[in-house]
Amino acid sequence: MLPNKALVASALKVLKKNKDQVTVLLATNTTGTTEKLKPLLIGTAKTPCLWKVRRLTNVQYRNNEGAWIDRRTISSQDWLKKLNNYFENAAGSFN
Repeated sequence: MLPNKALVASALKVLKKNKDQVTVLLATNTTGTTEKLKPLLIGTAKTPCLWKVRRLTNVQYRNNEGAWIDRRTISSQDWLKKLNNYFENAAGSFN
C-alpha cells in the first residue's frame, strides 16, 4: 500500500553552495618578531565589500579569476619584491 500523505508539506528551498575563495600569503622572519610583511590576500572580486566599507592599510589585496597564486598576481607586486629584498639582506649578514 502506497502512502497518501507526505511528511514535508512544501518543497525544500535549495541553496546554492558558496563558491567564494581567498588565498592568504604571510611572511615573517624565523623568530616572527622583527620582520613581518603585510599579508597578501588574493580573491576573486575586483573590489571586495570589506574595502568599500573601510580602507584597510595593513593588508594588500590582489584579484584574479580563481583566487590562486600565480606569476602574474605576485611577480610585479611590491609584496614579492619586499620579500626578495629581505632575504637578500639576511643572506648578506651571514657572510
